[in-house]
Amino acid sequence: MSEFDPHRAKRLEREGYNLIGGRYRHGAPMRQALLEALLAQAVLQPGMRVLDLASGPGLLAERAVDRIGGQGLVVATDIAERQLAAGSEH
Repeated sequence: MSEFDPHRAKRLEREGYNLIGGRYRHGAPMRQALLEALLAQAVLQPGMRVLDLASGPGLLAERAVDRIGGQGLVVATDIAERQLAAGSEH
């Protein structure tokens, strides 16, 4: 059995999510209830700062911006650059 290669694993993960980057957003309606539950638990207030890790196309980040307003800050990051690019197109 070969030894685990974390660099290879990360590369494969990135490649996989990049392949589905554009399509991931189309499945958003199926995850609407989950997004709303996460936002409710976060109890976001105007002016807060939010870090969205593994943001994908930024579905959660977009909704967080709406809740914290112009005085806050939302940073979205993802291992797959095509996921983030798909989100920035909207």
